[in-house]
Amino acid sequence: MCVQPPEVKPHDRVTQRPQSTVWQFYVTVPPHLTHHFKGPWAYRKSLGTRDLPEANRRAKLIDAEWVQRFRELEAQDNPQVVTLTPTVAADVAAEVRRWVLQADDNMRDFPEGPRALVDREERQRLLAIIAQAEASPLAALWPLEPGPAAHAGLTIAGATAAAPAARVIPPHDPLAGIPEDQREALARFNAEADGRAAVDLAGRNLRAVLPMAEAVTKSMGKRADWGTPEGRAGLLEVLKAYRAGRADLTRRDVGDVVNTPAQAPMVQAQEGPQEGTGGPAVQSEGRRMGDALTAWEGLGVRKPKTVSVFTRHVGQFKDMTGDPLLSTIGKPSASRFRADLQRWAVEKGKTRETADNVLATIKALANVAVGEDWMVSNPFAGLAVTEGGKEAEAREPWTPEELPTLFASPVFTSYRMPPADSAMSRKAGLDAAYWVPLLCLFTGARPGEVCQLWTDDLSEVRDSKGNPLLVLEFRANKERGQSLKNPSSWRALPIHSELIRLGIRDYLMAVIERQGPPGPLFPAIPKNGANGPGGQFGQWFGDFKKAHGFHTTKTLHSFRHTVETELGFAEVSPTLVDAITGHEGKGVGRKRYAATIRRNSVRLRPHLEKLTFPGLNLPRVFTVPTWKP
Repeated sequence: MCVQPPEVKPHDRVTQRPQSTVWQFYVTVPPHLTHHFKGPWAYRKSLGTRDLPEANRRAKLIDAEWVQRFRELEAQDNPQVVTLTPTVAADVAAEVRRWVLQADDNMRDFPEGPRALVDREERQRLLAIIAQAEASPLAALWPLEPGPAAHAGLTIAGATAAAPAARVIPPHDPLAGIPEDQREALARFNAEADGRAAVDLAGRNLRAVLPMAEAVTKSMGKRADWGTPEGRAGLLEVLKAYRAGRADLTRRDVGDVVNTPAQAPMVQAQEGPQEGTGGPAVQSEGRRMGDALTAWEGLGVRKPKTVSVFTRHVGQFKDMTGDPLLSTIGKPSASRFRADLQRWAVEKGKTRETADNVLATIKALANVAVGEDWMVSNPFAGLAVTEGGKEAEAREPWTPEELPTLFASPVFTSYRMPPADSAMSRKAGLDAAYWVPLLCLFTGARPGEVCQLWTDDLSEVRDSKGNPLLVLEFRANKERGQSLKNPSSWRALPIHSELIRLGIRDYLMAVIERQGPPGPLFPAIPKNGANGPGGQFGQWFGDFKKAHGFHTTKTLHSFRHTVETELGFAEVSPTLVDAITGHEGKGVGRKRYAATIRRNSVRLRPHLEKLTFPGLNLPRVFTVPTWKP
């Protein structure tokens, strides 16, 4: 007799969508907790499996997590009112000291925190230099040369307060601990915080620790009246404990052993404190990731494309997590988000890089939240997406053998521009269809840098023999809509002799004559769209190269890789290649000497002239611009 196995039934709330074989799971928000969530769902995601028993197992684990989380939210909403007896006050004080020590443990375990302290000190140093320069009576006598200083505000030695010089960040070795410069920065940070705590204790400034005392009691599911005589006495104990914890950190900085005590059994297990710079996120009530996005936008000039990407990533974070309060996000929540993000990449056929970019955005915004005191530290630090649903397709360089075929079009042999009779053809920008690919090929510049050029970005200088030399400068100018990827991208290059032969100087003079005052070098390229003129032109070039039989991963940006490859074969040093392409080098010297200015650009000429493509023999076909005002 054959015994049939018992039928496996789906766990409650485990279901399948129409025409899908992957099991899904959802958790609805209890009616009394709806004010913590934006919608009816606390959790609604794929379980990432077609196997029902495995789906049930995963659902039970997730369900248990949400039961615990709902209990924590209930405790926050209905804290137990307690009398601040000396015993209760001592428990709160002990937990405050533990939070301080635990936060310091996490700071030393994750490289992002000490690294951020080093960056903060650098920004403060540059701000002080700039403030001193602006206050000097000689400031009016200091002319600003053309370049970022003239277009983006005062700079000192090429460094701005908003963007300190880039640092080399070596791979983090968890066994080696934090580097010396970061350890010293952390010691200075702890000494400064300890000094403030000492002053607060000396002056009996109880308000300094009131937010922390309230956060700790709330994490215990309790509420106390700190305004009573018993409350003030309790706050004094908390202040003493906080001062002791801060002093303990300075002892750690000189190598003393100071252990972090275990969490007291009476304290409800909650996802805090976070790893970071000390204390709980005491000011984060009501703050969510969208608030961090708004704060990030206000910290400086943001490119529309970057804002769009960050906004999209925050939307995905909200969909996958239910948009929790920042104060409730701890390492477990961050790890779940990373796991869900990786599962999404696998199921949707996204690359690992795509999913990790989302995580990188959330990390960046969490850092902003830390800076705003909405979170103590970044719970996403150290996390990364390691798997995806497909491999990323890297851009390949154009080979010299492919260039004659690509440039065999009438655009380059007869100066016959694409007719602007369709939306896609208009993206070519008339004369830009001819000059932009050639400029990319003979400069190694990014397409966006070339497409945003203005006529006064090209000018003449004299070489050592007094001969005129046409120089091209890539620079940022917010008012013109010009931007650069990083500080190393600001540079000036001599125009390659092949471009001179093909008529780039004549094209420039003709555009200036027709346009008048300085204006776009390629006026016909559409400027709209998140990626600006570079994105518009790139869409046309994608169709153009496919029409010539190139359906590979080679793009307009691939000319940049071609230049880097060919200059390498010509034995041009990596430092000089970085100077030509505006690439952010990996060595200290390469970062320091990569950028060039107009008066030094002549020295790059012999190296840039090594860029030759023997099989590419283009006729000079330029006569007059096809663009008309």
